[in-house]
Amino acid sequence: MKERNHLVRIAESALAGIVGGILFSLLHMPLPWMLGPLTTVTVWRLATGRVQRWPASFRKGGMIVFGYMLGASFTQETVKLIAEHLPYMAVTTLLMITCSIGLGCLVARLAGIGTRNGIYGFIPGGFSQLMAVIDGSEKLEPTVIAFMQTIRAITVIFLVPFVTIHYLITGGTDASAAAIPAVAATPSLLAYGGYILLAVIGGFAGNALKVPGNFLTGSLITTSILAGSGFAIPPMPSSIITIAQLSLGIFLGLQIDPKEIKNVAKLLGYMVTSSLVLVLIALLQAFLLTIWTPIQLKTAFLSTAPGGIAEMGMTAVIVHADLPLVSAYQIFRLFFIMLVVVPLFQWWMGRRADKKISEGKPS
Repeated sequence: MKERNHLVRIAESALAGIVGGILFSLLHMPLPWMLGPLTTVTVWRLATGRVQRWPASFRKGGMIVFGYMLGASFTQETVKLIAEHLPYMAVTTLLMITCSIGLGCLVARLAGIGTRNGIYGFIPGGFSQLMAVIDGSEKLEPTVIAFMQTIRAITVIFLVPFVTIHYLITGGTDASAAAIPAVAATPSLLAYGGYILLAVIGGFAGNALKVPGNFLTGSLITTSILAGSGFAIPPMPSSIITIAQLSLGIFLGLQIDPKEIKNVAKLLGYMVTSSLVLVLIALLQAFLLTIWTPIQLKTAFLSTAPGGIAEMGMTAVIVHADLPLVSAYQIFRLFFIMLVVVPLFQWWMGRRADKKISEGKPS
């Protein structure tokens, strides 16, 4: 009986997601098969109060697909271009993180949720990696942080593609956007299977090694190494990419649980407003990048936007932006946050706690 109920809840999530994808496609919305399922699953869950399920394996599979798609766009020429952009990646990442921490502190003060929760809830890093880091911490509230991260991500995922598609398309492509591999002949089934298998292995290796972005980053790195070495990586079929978007959209829609949060409406308003400010900061950075470098505004905006690698990568494909460069900027920020910012913040929190204990104050 439990197994049957579990399957029914999965089917219900899938049906709600498919309805959203079809609806958003008919309305010509950006990323319809990601944003549509996200919206309908969220609305259905909150309106009915029903418990829905979505297997973690489906989300992991979608992440591997996105990693393959992004990694296949890397070539030897684009690797050289990325190396030239490393200083700009560092500057934009530091500025975005500084602004995010500042906005997180402001939201924490206004909403009364604690500075630590505010900072973790606003850091534009990998959602699952951040939740794994804070799990079990007595000083943090995972539900509040998860809600803040979800609202920030959803605001960015909706706004950035809309602005890029409707206002930043100039009709041209960046120099290396044309370097995205195109396959003249249909690859053999054996070759296709081999590349996909390597991407899957890379995804699981990334997860086992606890690499930031685990499955997505692992498959992306594996595929990009092959593509950068001169192998002609066949593109992922559009039908599989659509299924991956559907899976991710449903997963994101199931993350919101405002019932466990005090003053949820107040926090929601502050998060949406501050997320809009963060997007404006990203747009300002993008304008500066177009002055410092020859890349187009659409590529610069998707590179600096505080959104996920998969979502910004899909938008880059749609608007013919420089996909490898967008992916590189997003990955650089993710790794910097998880390998530098989070450890430093944990050390700072631990030092403050030790100082309070030594002073005889409650921690």
